[in-house]
Amino acid sequence: MKTTATNKRIRELLTSIGDGTLVPRPEFQRRLVWAMRHKIAFIKTVLEGYPFPEVYIAAGEVDLDTGRGNLMLVDGQQRLTTLYDYFHGSNELRLKDIPPYEKLDNAKKRNF
Repeated sequence: MKTTATNKRIRELLTSIGDGTLVPRPEFQRRLVWAMRHKIAFIKTVLEGYPFPEVYIAAGEVDLDTGRGNLMLVDGQQRLTTLYDYFHGSNELRLKDIPPYEKLDNAKKRNF
């Protein structure tokens, strides 16, 4: 099996989830298990610019008529789902002392 490494920006991954080209919860993934404290800690990690573990993505199904395919999230479901919820202002996140994404200044949004 041939593999390649690419570096994608968080915004690219979140956009791909939003448009359906990246499947964040393929059938082989376990359910979401992070407690709110884990989600908050991870959002802080990203906002403060600290590194976090890699996310692994695999090729998914291809529409044989159009040639369009999707990707499946293999590892990183909890992390990307948390960031997706943060970016889109999910009511499920109780942010406490973290400003919502929409209230970040442009420089912090760009860094995110």
